[in-house]
Amino acid sequence: NIFGSSWHPLYDNQTLARDEPLQLNPMTHSATEPTGMFAGYPYPFGLDPVWQVSTNMIVFTNSAKMKMSIIIGVIHMMFGIILGAFNHKFFKNNLSIYCE
Repeated sequence: NIFGSSWHPLYDNQTLARDEPLQLNPMTHSATEPTGMFAGYPYPFGLDPVWQVSTNMIVFTNSAKMKMSIIIGVIHMMFGIILGAFNHKFFKNNLSIYCE
């Protein structure tokens, strides 16, 4: 947890100890909205630590990991294609760029 969370729950310890499902207020915390729990800025990188206490943590993190693996896989394949194109260009084998 390098960046801290973008959510600041206003629940006291007694409310948290009851082990009841709680909902975070998505309004931005400000002088006009003192009950808002959102800091107003997204988490810089990765998943916000507040997901660790949610009831659907497993479902959400598995979905995020699957989407991230697809994105990384596509980037990896594009890097290989671009590297192959530079290799064919270096060896002056221009037909292989289009036919391979």
